[in-house]
Amino acid sequence: MGLRHAREYADIIADFTEAILAVPEFYSFLGISDLEWQTFDQEEQHNIAQTLADDLFYGLDEVPCLEVGQGLVEYIANDHIIKVSQNNIIIKIVNLV
Repeated sequence: MGLRHAREYADIIADFTEAILAVPEFYSFLGISDLEWQTFDQEEQHNIAQTLADDLFYGLDEVPCLEVGQGLVEYIANDHIIKVSQNNIIIKIVNLV
């Protein structure tokens, strides 16, 4: 189903992808090891992060808070945002409206 949003979906996913890329070891959420991650080129890494952002966008509708790598991804419904943080420090706020 996905999260309610008023912004263009592509813009949300672009911002969310950027946030995901900033989370240390985010790829471990997908079962990818550090060694395996290093075998991907930059475009492949970006595509993996974008696919994860897309999947999380829909998953946060069911589970509004997920540990991703060394970070935390939270859907704050009342504020219409996705908050990406690490150790209680906000990495990025993704606005949905």
